[in-house]
Amino acid sequence: MDDSENKLAAKRGGRREGAGRRPTGRKKVMFFITEDEKLYLKSCLEAYRVAGGPTHDEFETIIESKGQQILPLAGE
Repeated sequence: MDDSENKLAAKRGGRREGAGRRPTGRKKVMFFITEDEKLYLKSCLEAYRVAGGPTHDEFETIIESKGQQILPLAGE
């Protein structure tokens, strides 16, 4: 490579201000589920996000009223 090619290569790539996806705090999670379960979970998640989501205490009450167990959160 000559000097002009090095300068061109140095200008390519890297992070640019304002570029890329904005952070949402969401993480990718994988489940092995049926198509029906996928549709159900997707509708629950959409409703949760629209409502602003219940607090952790409200969530515990909802789950316990359905006879299900709550797993402790990390750090508890």
